[in-house]
Amino acid sequence: MITQDVIQRLSKAGKFIFTGTTKDPVFASLTIPSKRNDFFTFYLEPVKMSITGDGDSLKLL
Repeated sequence: MITQDVIQRLSKAGKFIFTGTTKDPVFASLTIPSKRNDFFTFYLEPVKMSITGDGDSLKLL
């Protein structure tokens, strides 16, 4: 689990990385707790994935 403390440290650098595995596609969502309506939804799949973006909003990804 990514905690609030980890989010604060990573977001100051402007980047974050998380790793893991899944056997099947899974619906997922990235959220910022301090920005209730700012989120990005996607499917995690059993392949190497990369999501990049610019700006201060997840909706811009």
